[in-house]
Amino acid sequence: MTGLTPGKKYYFAVVVVDPERNVRLSDYTSSPYPSAVTPTGKLPTPTGLKATAATSTSLSFDWDDVVGAEKYHVKVSTSSTLSPRRSGSSLRARGP
Repeated sequence: MTGLTPGKKYYFAVVVVDPERNVRLSDYTSSPYPSAVTPTGKLPTPTGLKATAATSTSLSFDWDDVVGAEKYHVKVSTSSTLSPRRSGSSLRARGP
């Protein structure tokens, strides 16, 4: 995720989507980025979310693979409710 503002607190969560479009939202984020997200959906909650690289305006992160997942989305916001959502000009989102 790029284009972040230095010094601003951001909240992150990973959304996993299966082929039937069921979703599950991670209920935590990598320290030091707190979250107040409640998991929903039929898939297991994504685990192992961690920052892998960071600069003053960007963040890269990784998480454990979710069996049955078709794709992942990463949500980021300055609000602990993850609303409004922000998407970066580039996003490196990868699971194993």
